[in-house]
Amino acid sequence: MTLGQRIRAAWGFITKGSFVGLDFNRIPLDGTPGGELKQPFKNSPWVQRAVKLVALPIAEAPLRISSDERMGKQLLNDPELTRFWEAPALGPDKQPMAFADMVEAFVGWLKLAGESFWLLDDTIFASRETLPFPEAGLSFPRFIIARPDSMKALTSTADGSLIGWEWMDGARKRVVLDPKQVIHTRLWNPYDDLRGLPEYASAAIAAEGDYLAGVLKRNVMRANGDQGQIVGVKTPLDDIQRKQLEAQLREKRELASRGIYKTIFLGSDITVADAKINIVDSSFPLIRAEDRHAIAVAFGVPPSMFEVMASYSIGSASDRYRLIVDTSMPTARKLSEAIEKIVNMQRPGQTLFAWFDWRQHQVMQQVLRELIDPAAKLWDRGMSWETISEWLGLNLPEFEGRDVAYLSFTATPADQIGMDTADFNEPADNEPAEDETEQMAGCPAHSNGDSKWRRPAAELKSWRSHMNARRETIRRFENTFNRELFKARRDVLAKLNAFGEPVKGRLEPMSNAETRSAAADFIFDLAKWKGGLLVAMRKQERQALDTAGQQLLKEVGIDDPWKYPPEKAVTFLRERENLLSGASEDIWRQVKGVIDEGFQSGAPISEIADNVRSEFNGISRARAKTIAITETGAAYGEARQKAMEDVDIPFKRWLTSGASNVRPTHQEANGQVVRVDEPFEVGEYELMGPGDGSLGAGPEEVINCHCVAIAVMKESGEIEA
Repeated sequence: MTLGQRIRAAWGFITKGSFVGLDFNRIPLDGTPGGELKQPFKNSPWVQRAVKLVALPIAEAPLRISSDERMGKQLLNDPELTRFWEAPALGPDKQPMAFADMVEAFVGWLKLAGESFWLLDDTIFASRETLPFPEAGLSFPRFIIARPDSMKALTSTADGSLIGWEWMDGARKRVVLDPKQVIHTRLWNPYDDLRGLPEYASAAIAAEGDYLAGVLKRNVMRANGDQGQIVGVKTPLDDIQRKQLEAQLREKRELASRGIYKTIFLGSDITVADAKINIVDSSFPLIRAEDRHAIAVAFGVPPSMFEVMASYSIGSASDRYRLIVDTSMPTARKLSEAIEKIVNMQRPGQTLFAWFDWRQHQVMQQVLRELIDPAAKLWDRGMSWETISEWLGLNLPEFEGRDVAYLSFTATPADQIGMDTADFNEPADNEPAEDETEQMAGCPAHSNGDSKWRRPAAELKSWRSHMNARRETIRRFENTFNRELFKARRDVLAKLNAFGEPVKGRLEPMSNAETRSAAADFIFDLAKWKGGLLVAMRKQERQALDTAGQQLLKEVGIDDPWKYPPEKAVTFLRERENLLSGASEDIWRQVKGVIDEGFQSGAPISEIADNVRSEFNGISRARAKTIAITETGAAYGEARQKAMEDVDIPFKRWLTSGASNVRPTHQEANGQVVRVDEPFEVGEYELMGPGDGSLGAGPEEVINCHCVAIAVMKESGEIEA
């Protein structure tokens, strides 16, 4: 049974639609049978140029395939796919089309017909011998770009829903296709739920008017080609008289060509006049300009691109930039979605993303160059390159120090300006030395010199390896927290300096507690401080989840890409934000207390500012590293647990640093091996891994924890030296 027979058997009756009300015959796509402009792309230079202006930038932008997201960093390097997309399609004549030609055909049909049709091979519903177009002949056959007027929608009589397409090829052979075999891209049509509305429809009158104006001008110019003399007679001449008159006029014209001018005398009833040269009306060019501008507007092309210009710019102020941003990019997005469907058919089991790398286009390169100067000025004023890249849309690659802001001349991190640099001489590594005599910095103090807590060299090596892998994430969390903290400090100090009118350098003491509290609330805005911190930390949390899981896979020898599930990330991030929200409120109350105390005593503004500055500095020293390690541990524990489950790791083992100030409960848990889906027993609590508080573990078991959960294949949990 053929596909068409199966569809009819399943649905009973089929209503056959048609392309914008036309039958399968080759009526040109102008929407007005009988109109003058039968082939607008062929006969209107403005229509043709509009299509090409939109299509050419798309063809010039490199096509990318990535496995993580659109505009992602995990680009797919697949030679077979690369070769396929060099000539991916067949035209209606079944001949291969290069990628640039395919792009132009896609854009052209979308603009002229409102829709584009790509027909896929029938591997699902038929054998190779009965394919509708087996001549494609590749491992993944080229798709056919079909004329929209050769496609008919097959709809159900019950509810009008689409159940198939009927295609007529160049040989007038009809083929019924399942919707899965057709990639149908269309423009929004408020008048038809199945077919697209062409942009050309709104430009048809202007295009036809311009075409007819051109025909008129051509005919006028052709008429001027007849420059013979016109003879008027009142009385008809016989043949002899007519020949005599023609001979005299011919002789006069020949003598005049030699510079001899002869006078001839004619009867009073005969007049001779030269033909006049006709020209179009003076308003004629203005009318044609209006028509071509209407065509440009309909196709999304800046009208000025249809005019002669003395010079052309390619920067952000140019029409080329506006064309790309306003028209070519949105059209390319539709094209990339169609390409994406085919790519994912070619590579089943993977989720791939197709996109055009506009950063490589010459116009966008020029725009980026224009932004370098303002970007450099922002960096000079203490903004990090990471922030600059996000704000200006530079899409800069990652590099060491991109998230750190510096002030010129001093080259000091901007969030440490005004702080005592001696306060930041902390050890670089929070880990035991090789001889196990150094103490970890920042952990809750618990000294225990008992030799039973000493760790074998293999354990220490494994722990160092894991902590080194997450060191960059810890640094990011710490920098992010400090950056937001000192944003708040700058705001508070600025408001303090502008607050009230001092009397001889002092503020009048505020005895009313409510007044002091309101003033402090105004100076240190809790909502702004907390909101900024949560947004900034959320970004780092999300990145840490992906990084941690990817590292776990690498540890067990798996190179597949891995991302933490977005739906689970929402829950995890919400839990972390609840905890960070409490910490941010504690910091707010701490600083607010300093401000309130200054207002109560009537201290000078400068003294209150110094106290506030000192308080912020102390908070940074006391909290930044702790929060960074805590958040890193939570994210790594969560993501590593999910990654181990995804790749069927059977067991996991708790591993401490081996330093003498490790929590006693964590020392007891060291070496504990459990199944991956089971929790560790740590003190009075159960934890799925270090940093996990989801099962009700208290903060004393979670905050600032340096332990790790490692994947092991045997229940013994042995670690190789």
